Amino acid sequence: MYNMLNANITAILNVLNQTRAGSPQYHVAEYQWLLNNFTSTLSPGYKQRYANYWGMNPFFPATALPAYFSLLTAASAHKPVSYANALMAFYPVSRRIDKSFISKLCHTCSPHLPLIDSYISNFYFFSQPPLGLSVLNKVAFYDGFHRFLQAESKRVLTTGVLTPAINAFRAYFSATPSAITDEKIIDSLIWGWSQVRGVTSGDASVTLYPYVPTLPTMTPRQKDGVWRKLKRDVEKRREQGIQIGTIVLRSDPNGIPPPDWFLEWCEEAGINIIFIDNDINGEIIADETTIPDWMREAVSEKSKDC
Repeated sequence: MYNMLNANITAILNVLNQTRAGSPQYHVAEYQWLLNNFTSTLSPGYKQRYANYWGMNPFFPATALPAYFSLLTAASAHKPVSYANALMAFYPVSRRIDKSFISKLCHTCSPHLPLIDSYISNFYFFSQPPLGLSVLNKVAFYDGFHRFLQAESKRVLTTGVLTPAINAFRAYFSATPSAITDEKIIDSLIWGWSQVRGVTSGDASVTLYPYVPTLPTMTPRQKDGVWRKLKRDVEKRREQGIQIGTIVLRSDPNGIPPPDWFLEWCEEAGINIIFIDNDINGEIIADETTIPDWMREAVSEKSKDC
């Protein structure tokens, strides 16, 4: 899938080079301005530009903005920020799992962390969590995707599969590693490619199938059905011309290990399996007890009135 980005880099760079809001090369220049001016004290002007750049205004509840920026300000002194903890801490404010905007908050504090939006989700064929999951299980589900993106970025950079496109990006925008991370460039390339194609559907050969924390309570037949459903999903995508080359599975003692028949089928189908450790950052999945005090205070009623 990354070959598409390398092969179409000229068109992608032309998209990223567009002027917006009177700013040439807005996609890159505005991002660099936001990072360079990120401090422990955020002015109203900064907050407005931040909201505009990340597309918050049409989708983010206005009543939750003060608490969001309070959390962002507090996070500047607590890097890196735990994505799962931030999701849990912010949920009482917005009453929803803000997987995308919380990823942007964490990335602003630590620019090597991945970003999540519809373009990234579609590119990697990330499915929405099953209906009926608790808030905690939904957080675990999205945290699995966030950790996968960290591991996948590391793999991409280690293997060099996107080196031609990344180097072309840096040369085109005179962007040094200190100004924009490789991880952000990968995100920009995927966004640019989606604009070139004019659609938001993915073309990935990697799919993520994270464990669902409630699975251990299933009967043996239900557990086996999980893997048969995954097999059908992969076969359906292949029938549609989508070549799934790798399946990423989440390693967890509470998850369900793949049965032998599934591993044998993957080998026969030429599908590679990658196991992502749950503990990439040395952290456990967040729950109410893992949220640090500074996060609680940042999104408290007092902070929302600031």
